[in-house]
Order: sequence, then structure tokens, then C-alpha cells
Amino acid sequence: MSLEAALVAFTAISAGSKILQGVQQNRAAKAEAELLEEQGRIESQEAQREAQRVADDRRKFRKKQTLAFLKNGVTLAGSPLLVIEETIQKSQEEVNAIVKQGRARTLLRFQQAALQRAQGRAALLGGFLGAGTSIASSVFVSKAIKEG
Repeated sequence: MSLEAALVAFTAISAGSKILQGVQQNRAAKAEAELLEEQGRIESQEAQREAQRVADDRRKFRKKQTLAFLKNGVTLAGSPLLVIEETIQKSQEEVNAIVKQGRARTLLRFQQAALQRAQGRAALLGGFLGAGTSIASSVFVSKAIKEG
């Protein structure tokens, strides 16, 4: 086998392996991105369930609070009404915070997924560019060999 033929064979193997590596990294990044998005959806659903659970618990507490006032002969005016209104406000703030945290976690997962996809595309592009570099390098070496 001549030196030039060996160079061509080595170049083909090198270029092909760089492309294959880029393709595999891109596939892995896409798979990771899909998992991150699924995790984001799960976290969103969990936050909604938790917010609903907390809202239900706080409603039950508010009903018990109201009932306790009434059983003790306290009218729902003035201070007792303020206490109930504060309970309602604090409960809603807690529910809103849970929902907001869930949205933030979901957004973070989707941003991480987008980053994974971008890294996969960069790896794919890098594979093709690496293959092109290998080919160009071999062309220059081949010319140098021919020119002696």
C-alpha cells in the first residue's frame, strides 16, 4: 500500500469517526433534553397537586376557624373577621408561592433542555468541521508528498 493510499484511508477513517462522534453526541443531547422536559412537566404537575392540597387544607382550617368563632359566640365582625381575612390572604400567598416555584422549576428544566439541544447541535457541527479539517489537512500533506 502506498503512502498516499494509506493517507487517504486514514483520512476517511478519521473524518468518518469525527462525524459519527458528532452524530452520537447530538443524539445523546436530544435524549437528555427530552428527559429534562419530561422532568419539567412532572415538576409542574407536582407543584399543581401540592398547591391544590395546600389550598384544600387552608380552606378546611378557615372553616374550622370560623366555626370556632361562632361556637364561642363571637360574631364574624371586627377582629375575628380580620383574622379570617388574614388567614385567607396568607393561604393564597402560600398557594401562589408553590405555583410560582413549580413554574420556575419547569422553566429551568426547559431551559436546560434547550441548552442540551444546542450543545448537541454544536457537537454535530464540530464533528463535520473536524472531518473537513482532517480532509483539508490530508490534501495538503498529499500535495507535499507529491511535490517531494
